[in-house]
Amino acid sequence: MDANEHFLSRCCQILAKGSLRPASIADTLLSYTSRILSFKGMFILFFGRKKKNEFDQLITRARLLYEDGNVVGLHDLQRILLKPVQAHHIRQAYLEPDNTAAGSISLPRDFGFNSHLLADDGRFSGDHGLPSCFVEDVTRYPVLALSRDIALPTSWHPTSIVRNLGRIGAGLPNGSFTQSTNHQVVYFYPLSLVCVENGNHSIAQGIMRGEGSVVPEDVYDVSKLLDAISFDGRSWRSEESDRIIGTPRYREFGWVWEIAKFISRLEESPYAR
Repeated sequence: MDANEHFLSRCCQILAKGSLRPASIADTLLSYTSRILSFKGMFILFFGRKKKNEFDQLITRARLLYEDGNVVGLHDLQRILLKPVQAHHIRQAYLEPDNTAAGSISLPRDFGFNSHLLADDGRFSGDHGLPSCFVEDVTRYPVLALSRDIALPTSWHPTSIVRNLGRIGAGLPNGSFTQSTNHQVVYFYPLSLVCVENGNHSIAQGIMRGEGSVVPEDVYDVSKLLDAISFDGRSWRSEESDRIIGTPRYREFGWVWEIAKFISRLEESPYAR
């Protein structure tokens, strides 16, 4: 007999004896309520309250870095979070049948914002109520180290994923990775994101060997959007309306977005006009 059945049985016993005094039923109810509350207290004592989810834990730790003024640490935290996405897109083609692995990452499309936030060419656009984030001055474009910065190539070609192994790198037959016009990437500041648009397999080999660097074809500075859009752990929300405006392909994109807010408070964008 569970607690509820026992309680009902006790009430019935009282009624059967002709003891209809409200105080008796009230006393029984109070007794069982106290027991339930005591059990709840013991449960919390032994098992604790509900743990924070991953997103809350992450923001707590990012805030510690921010309060310490550790902007380099915040950039490194972004890289730590994006590493699994990078590894997934490089390795999955080795684990799946030909041409069935994950599709290439395309940004800003895979951020998952509703399309009305983007221009027809896929760029963030001031034509839709948001400031343009595209950096036009190519002389300010950074040199990105494949050993440090998180480029996101996608291995996919059945032949290239095998042929390039052991071929590209210092002391190997094809030499160290060197960027050519075929190797095109797009950089997103202050998200520590480098989207690979062409040259996936060679860039992936450079990452694996920890060698080489790339200069982006395009640069986006999304600092201007950080306060307009928030990630709540699952979805994007408009700060103006608090409405959901999309979901990122990978939650890590939302994580680094929120960390970027701390970064923008500690350092001025190198692309600020």
